[in-house]
Amino acid sequence: MTVTTIRIGDDTVNLDLLNKISAATGGAFHHVADVQALPQLMISDLQHLMDAAANRREAAPRLAAGGAILAGIAEDELPKVSRWAITRPKPGAEVRLWVEAGERQDPLLATWQYELGRTAALPIDFQAGGAAWPTWRGFAKLWSQLTMWAAPHGLAADRHLEARRLREGTWLRLETVADGAGPFHLRVPEAGEVVLRPTGRRTFSALVPALAPGVHAVALAAGGHEEPVEVVVPARSASGGSCARRHRTWHCSRRWRS
Repeated sequence: MTVTTIRIGDDTVNLDLLNKISAATGGAFHHVADVQALPQLMISDLQHLMDAAANRREAAPRLAAGGAILAGIAEDELPKVSRWAITRPKPGAEVRLWVEAGERQDPLLATWQYELGRTAALPIDFQAGGAAWPTWRGFAKLWSQLTMWAAPHGLAADRHLEARRLREGTWLRLETVADGAGPFHLRVPEAGEVVLRPTGRRTFSALVPALAPGVHAVALAAGGHEEPVEVVVPARSASGGSCARRHRTWHCSRRWRS
């Protein structure tokens, strides 16, 4: 904490003491004769402190958990930023870009998943402190990869796996665009190998013991071919207190093509 000291009046009482207090804390000392100068002096001092704040100076972004969003983008090519919004990552968020701000590490790009949706936060003003970003040659690549990460995978996929939480366990359901003989085998680490049996045209299902909410990496096998997929188990039960929830379908986060 810095302390700015102001002595009002034309005498010299306590000038040395006030000067020492401000100097010891990194603040400023002002000696003014007229109290009328006080408001403008305080405004000027506050502006100086704001301009010297860590987030007001240019800083180089640092790469943390880049992943697919920042694939092919080197840390040293990222433009510098200033005047970013000071934020803290929420529990469960992944900080992908950050800047050093004194003793803090302020997030510049943080992402997280909520239910079936994905969220990204960039506390940067691209018309002010981040004005160099839109003219950076990697800007389009960053936004394209970020959009692909946030959007549903494989919108034109042939197979679609979903999960619903029931009182009896977790209901897994596979829909296929083309007619397939089945059955399909799903290898779930928490439940072992599961057989998805036909329950309708182009529909195969199975009930497994309750899976924890979140993203589960599984393997789907059919006709001697096996593919890794992800299935999202929602946090809220599909058999909740209202009729709408009991009949709600929860979709997986990834669709895939065989």
